[in-house]
Amino acid sequence: MFEAALPKGWVYRLTSPDYGIDGEVEVFKDGRSLGLLFKVQLKATDESDLDRALRVPIRSETIEYWRTLQLPVLVVRYQAPTKRLYVRWFHTLDLYYGRRGKRTVTFRLSPADMWTADSADRVVATLQSVRALILPPLAQPVTFGVVIAGNAVHGESTGKFLAALLKAVHPVRDVIRFEPVDETAVGVRPLVRIAPHETVASVVITDITLHTRSGYTTSDVLSRFPYDVLVLVGLALDQLGHSHEAAQILAHAAERAVIVQDIRIAVPITSCYVRARRLQEALALAESLEGHPQSAEVSDVLAIAPLFHRSTLSSGERALLIAFWERRIERAATATSGATAHYNLGNLIREWNGRLALRHYKLAGRCDPVYRTRAYYWAELGGILFMNHRYRGAASAYEKALAIGDTERSTPLHADALMFAGRLHEARDTLVEYVTGNAAAAPEWRLKAHVLTSITTIFGFGDQARRSETAVAVVEERCNSENDPAKRRGVCLSALALDPLCAVAWFRLGISEHERGNGSTAFEAFLAAAVIERRVTQPWLNALGLSLSLGARPVLTHDILEMAYRGCGERFLDDAANFAAQQPAGFPTEPFLQLVTASALSQPPRGGPIELRVSDEKGTMHVVPLRR
Repeated sequence: MFEAALPKGWVYRLTSPDYGIDGEVEVFKDGRSLGLLFKVQLKATDESDLDRALRVPIRSETIEYWRTLQLPVLVVRYQAPTKRLYVRWFHTLDLYYGRRGKRTVTFRLSPADMWTADSADRVVATLQSVRALILPPLAQPVTFGVVIAGNAVHGESTGKFLAALLKAVHPVRDVIRFEPVDETAVGVRPLVRIAPHETVASVVITDITLHTRSGYTTSDVLSRFPYDVLVLVGLALDQLGHSHEAAQILAHAAERAVIVQDIRIAVPITSCYVRARRLQEALALAESLEGHPQSAEVSDVLAIAPLFHRSTLSSGERALLIAFWERRIERAATATSGATAHYNLGNLIREWNGRLALRHYKLAGRCDPVYRTRAYYWAELGGILFMNHRYRGAASAYEKALAIGDTERSTPLHADALMFAGRLHEARDTLVEYVTGNAAAAPEWRLKAHVLTSITTIFGFGDQARRSETAVAVVEERCNSENDPAKRRGVCLSALALDPLCAVAWFRLGISEHERGNGSTAFEAFLAAAVIERRVTQPWLNALGLSLSLGARPVLTHDILEMAYRGCGERFLDDAANFAAQQPAGFPTEPFLQLVTASALSQPPRGGPIELRVSDEKGTMHVVPLRR
């Protein structure tokens, strides 16, 4: 609803996982970005009373998280009965009037906050003032002093070089400018020092050094070295967190610079483009370098920049990405380079176009059979097949990865594929052995080992072909019309005989067993439903509630909490509060919510460096780390 209300051309990108933020909006005008971005948190309500509908409870932990964000947050309230949107900036919240409680703060909107035809203009105007008030940008233009040692720069006179440098910076003069200064009058300021064998860009505590012992040709000193200096300045600003300003400089200078052909420079340039979300510029630079054999590795690194955002790319960015790699495939001079392009395209699109990704992975293996000897190729192919619900094919791919020696990563993934392929006993034995011998095994694998043991031993289900649609139909057609818990139990078991991994059958079985007073059996059923359909909150909450009342092992409760939060994100926390409020008297509401919140806060942040695999002209694979 909110995305549909945005002006044409504005880009709304989903945030995954949604830890307190649902999406991000970038403002465009006449097809060009205005450099204005903001975060969005969507909150819907069925409340018909407007005064109550405009009171939005927000967890205190979420408030603190929003305060750490560099971009402003727009709270959007959708009132379902009237189909109206109301919006207000989070930074307008006055905690003194927010009715701060132990766990939540009430964020109040007003009828005047209703989204209307002129709301988008108000958003743009507010964004510009918000950016000035609570997100103070880099004071522009930033003036860099230029200190030159000696009377010449790589054989050219200082005067000629300074003229070339000022000409190079002119198109980005609104961002930075250069001013020749004397070494004795430098003071504390951004500075570029140019010496015979090195050039250093310094901004406060950041130094970026270019070593130039090999020198420059006479023509390059005036035509390309000034752009090398601009690249250094951009990277220095990026290290201080000014990625958008740095990306503006790099987008202007990088294609003319010499140093971008060095992988040690290309990697931080790519990281900057990623943080500033300048994916089009990254692809353009990659394309400009593609014709230089010595720059093939650099071009590949730049071209894979969208990997960082592949789950949130807009439709336009996706089309641009696919078109770029299809051109590279068409221009591939060798089977090896064609295979690399097929592999990279498949890797980039696998989260949102699994079928096309699968095609390109297979083409990579055909163009260059060496891929079929690499464990990571088979492991990634197994993941794509799994996401496309081709579980037997996924199991086969993981088996090939295991045969090549990728046991640590592929063993549990292989068991997972076996499980969903209906080979329950083999999956159980593999996972039990894996978690028993691996103290650092992830909660997902410990829970799946537990659930598979329960399914095969307590409930007695075994290996079989899964008839998923028929099993769901049995539950939906017969459970709803049956009031007797014992008879509903029989319906659920008959459905599970058709598909032992039918999540809805396990969930309804849990309800029936709980009504019959069989708490332990109900717990196992709810946990099975949760593990099978991990993004649905209710089975997790039912399993968690029973685990506490039954006194389940602490490690089992911890694993349920961690996997539930990772699977459901912020929804799990919101639904946990509703779940606790609906429990009968005597339920330990406060300890329950404290446990849920403490577990969520203890989750390690996702992300960190990404390792990219790129190949050189000989087909040798290299691992290149990129910083987010």
